[in-house]
Amino acid sequence: MAAVKELLLKTLSDLTNEELNDFKWFQQFKFFQRNLQHTLWRQLGKANSAGKLADVMVEVCGQKSVQVTVEVLVDMDRTDLAQRLLDSSSGLKKGMTCLVISYEK
Repeated sequence: MAAVKELLLKTLSDLTNEELNDFKWFQQFKFFQRNLQHTLWRQLGKANSAGKLADVMVEVCGQKSVQVTVEVLVDMDRTDLAQRLLDSSSGLKKGMTCLVISYEK
């Protein structure tokens, strides 16, 4: 799980403060769509740095946090970061490249 957290941290660190806030908003929507625990939205709102956000992502989504992060980045039109995360995580999970292809249409 430490490898997942490090990948997320590296990716999220490339977002500006404004983009990080946008990421949290899109993330809350993803949590709603996936019926994840609503009480964790507060934790997400309090995550004021890439490191804290990565912690919350791993806590809530576990291994799927990479996939969810890719989906959020694509929703934010940051496909550059989404693709880099996919490339970096190819050893963790195969098949996630379909996400970017389907979202870029």
